Amino acid sequence: MKVNSKRKKFYLIAFIFLSLFICVESCLPSGISSFQSQLIAIIFNKGKKEDKEILPNSLTIEGNDIMQIGEKQQLKVNFSPKNVSDTRVKWSMIEPSDAGSLTESGWITALKEGNMRVRATSNVNSNIFADFSIQIEPVILKELKLEIVYPTETINNNEIEISVGITAGLSFQCIPNNATYRDVQWVSTNPSVAMVNERGVVKGISEGNCEIYIESIKYPTIKSNSIKMKVNSNPIGLVT
Repeated sequence: MKVNSKRKKFYLIAFIFLSLFICVESCLPSGISSFQSQLIAIIFNKGKKEDKEILPNSLTIEGNDIMQIGEKQQLKVNFSPKNVSDTRVKWSMIEPSDAGSLTESGWITALKEGNMRVRATSNVNSNIFADFSIQIEPVILKELKLEIVYPTETINNNEIEISVGITAGLSFQCIPNNATYRDVQWVSTNPSVAMVNERGVVKGISEGNCEIYIESIKYPTIKSNSIKMKVNSNPIGLVT
């Protein structure tokens, strides 16, 4: 009878204690509420200990090993076994390189053409690490497009008529517009009729016809469309 009485008292106290904590838990912020729940679990599990810590045996790095200048990616770490307790790692550059940058969270930003090697080291055991190499490539130029800036009144989109001593303005567009190597060379098929400078300003020299186009310095086979120049013999003085 005494044993049953003690059990009844224990269950009564436990019931009151649990009800009190549930009531308090519902009125508190989630952070404190979670703590209350954990505390209740510990009490009613009679101080049951947490599972044993699972240590990593190895790790690997997952990501793209080829990037283009301007691209970003976050490298991913895979542990073995998969359910390790601590998945934190320390990122570092194995060799100095200005081809890209590396953040503490494993973000890579491709900055210039070249190579970079990074390392992820386990936060638990410095002897557990993995290396990863990335090749940074330029954004390849595919096309050059030449456009008329002035005069706005032209024969058509590909032909300009000016007088001797008068200038016309041209501009160009790279495709894609984020191409790494954008330097071009301006070309006049007949400089004695019209000359063009490195800014795309064309000047009429003498009566006649010629064409203006540009070509990539890095990729000489890539040339733009041509703009036809017609220079008439009505000089009105040299223009600076």
